[in-house]
Amino acid sequence: MLLDVLRPGALSGANGDDQYLQRVLRHGDTTDAAAQLHALASDGIEAEVTQKASFQTIEAQIAAGRAVPCGYLHRGPVEQPGGGGHWLIVVGHTPTHLIVHDPFGKADLVSGATIDASARFRHTKTLLFA
Repeated sequence: MLLDVLRPGALSGANGDDQYLQRVLRHGDTTDAAAQLHALASDGIEAEVTQKASFQTIEAQIAAGRAVPCGYLHRGPVEQPGGGGHWLIVVGHTPTHLIVHDPFGKADLVSGATIDASARFRHTKTLLFA
Protein backbone atom coordinates (compact mmCIF):
# COMPACT_ATOMS: atom_id res chain seq x y z
CA MET A 1 0.00 0.00 0.00
CA LEU A 2 2.86 2.39 0.77
CA LEU A 3 4.57 1.85 -2.58
CA ASP A 4 1.24 2.42 -4.35
CA VAL A 5 0.88 5.76 -2.53
CA LEU A 6 4.49 6.88 -3.07
CA ARG A 7 4.84 5.61 -6.64
CA PRO A 8 1.41 5.20 -8.24
CA GLY A 9 1.60 2.66 -11.05
CA ALA A 10 4.83 1.05 -9.79
CA LEU A 11 2.93 -2.20 -9.28
CA SER A 12 0.93 -3.57 -12.17
CA GLY A 13 -2.26 -5.54 -12.34
CA ALA A 14 -5.06 -6.29 -9.92
CA ASN A 15 -2.66 -8.13 -7.59
CA GLY A 16 0.27 -5.74 -7.89
CA ASP A 17 0.80 -5.84 -4.16
CA ASP A 18 1.83 -9.48 -4.54
CA GLN A 19 4.86 -8.27 -6.55
CA TYR A 20 5.93 -6.10 -3.64
CA LEU A 21 5.19 -8.90 -1.16
CA GLN A 22 7.64 -11.17 -3.00
CA ARG A 23 10.34 -8.49 -2.68
CA VAL A 24 9.70 -8.19 1.05
CA LEU A 25 9.80 -11.94 1.59
CA ARG A 26 13.25 -12.12 -0.04
CA HIS A 27 14.51 -10.07 2.91
CA GLY A 28 12.43 -11.44 5.79
CA ASP A 29 8.95 -11.43 7.28
CA THR A 30 6.34 -8.83 6.34
CA THR A 31 6.27 -7.54 9.93
CA ASP A 32 10.06 -7.04 9.92
CA ALA A 33 10.85 -3.36 9.37
CA ALA A 34 14.28 -4.16 7.88
CA ALA A 35 12.69 -6.39 5.23
CA GLN A 36 10.29 -3.58 4.33
CA LEU A 37 13.16 -1.07 4.09
CA HIS A 38 15.11 -3.38 1.74
CA ALA A 39 12.05 -3.92 -0.46
CA LEU A 40 11.38 -0.18 -0.64
CA ALA A 41 15.03 0.46 -1.48
CA SER A 42 14.70 -1.92 -4.44
CA ASP A 43 12.14 0.59 -5.77
CA GLY A 44 14.43 3.55 -5.11
CA ILE A 45 12.67 4.70 -1.94
CA GLU A 46 14.86 5.64 1.00
CA ALA A 47 13.12 5.23 4.34
CA GLU A 48 14.01 4.89 8.00
CA VAL A 49 12.33 3.43 11.05
CA THR A 50 11.80 5.08 14.40
CA GLN A 51 10.06 4.01 17.57
CA LYS A 52 9.93 7.60 18.80
CA ALA A 53 7.34 9.01 16.40
CA SER A 54 4.58 11.23 17.69
CA PHE A 55 1.42 12.58 16.11
CA GLN A 56 3.45 15.70 15.29
CA THR A 57 6.02 13.56 13.47
CA ILE A 58 3.28 11.98 11.39
CA GLU A 59 1.65 15.35 10.66
CA ALA A 60 5.01 16.75 9.50
CA GLN A 61 5.59 13.79 7.16
CA ILE A 62 2.09 14.10 5.70
CA ALA A 63 2.63 17.85 5.21
CA ALA A 64 5.82 17.00 3.30
CA GLY A 65 3.80 14.74 0.98
CA ARG A 66 4.90 11.43 2.48
CA ALA A 67 2.64 8.57 3.53
CA VAL A 68 3.69 7.11 6.88
CA PRO A 69 3.77 3.37 7.62
CA CYS A 70 2.99 2.65 11.26
CA GLY A 71 3.45 -0.67 12.99
CA TYR A 72 1.55 -1.79 16.05
CA LEU A 73 0.67 -4.88 18.05
CA HIS A 74 -2.82 -5.82 16.94
CA ARG A 75 -4.06 -8.90 18.75
CA GLY A 76 -5.57 -9.08 22.21
CA PRO A 77 -7.03 -6.36 24.41
CA VAL A 78 -5.53 -2.88 24.51
CA GLU A 79 -4.25 -3.49 28.05
CA GLN A 80 -2.16 -6.44 26.86
CA PRO A 81 -1.57 -6.33 23.09
CA GLY A 82 0.30 -9.12 21.39
CA GLY A 83 0.80 -10.85 18.08
CA GLY A 84 3.56 -10.46 15.56
CA GLY A 85 2.58 -6.93 14.71
CA HIS A 86 0.75 -5.27 11.85
CA TRP A 87 1.37 -2.30 9.55
CA LEU A 88 -0.99 0.32 8.22
CA ILE A 89 -0.31 3.44 6.19
CA VAL A 90 -1.25 6.92 7.39
CA VAL A 91 -2.11 9.01 4.32
CA GLY A 92 -3.62 12.09 5.94
CA HIS A 93 -5.12 13.61 9.05
CA THR A 94 -7.84 15.89 10.32
CA PRO A 95 -7.76 17.78 13.62
CA THR A 96 -9.21 14.71 15.37
CA HIS A 97 -8.38 11.66 13.22
CA LEU A 98 -5.67 9.96 11.21
CA ILE A 99 -6.65 8.81 7.73
CA VAL A 100 -5.29 5.34 7.04
CA HIS A 101 -5.11 2.53 4.51
CA ASP A 102 -5.16 -0.90 6.14
CA PRO A 103 -5.47 -4.15 4.16
CA PHE A 104 -6.87 -5.97 7.22
CA GLY A 105 -9.70 -3.50 7.78
CA LYS A 106 -10.58 -1.44 10.79
CA ALA A 107 -8.74 -2.36 13.98
CA ASP A 108 -10.72 -2.50 17.22
CA LEU A 109 -7.82 -1.89 19.59
CA VAL A 110 -9.97 -2.26 22.69
CA SER A 111 -10.87 -5.89 21.93
CA GLY A 112 -7.93 -6.73 19.65
CA ALA A 113 -10.20 -7.73 16.78
CA THR A 114 -10.32 -6.63 13.15
CA ILE A 115 -13.69 -5.52 11.86
CA ASP A 116 -14.95 -4.67 8.39
CA ALA A 117 -13.05 -5.22 5.16
CA SER A 118 -9.98 -3.49 3.73
CA ALA A 119 -9.83 0.11 4.87
CA ARG A 120 -8.90 2.79 2.38
CA PHE A 121 -9.06 6.41 3.49
CA ARG A 122 -10.59 5.31 6.80
CA HIS A 123 -10.69 7.94 9.54
CA THR A 124 -9.40 6.40 12.74
CA LYS A 125 -9.30 8.05 16.13
CA THR A 126 -8.01 5.20 18.28
CA LEU A 127 -4.46 4.44 17.21
CA LEU A 128 -1.51 3.55 19.43
CA PHE A 129 2.11 3.85 18.42
CA ALA A 130 5.00 1.70 19.61
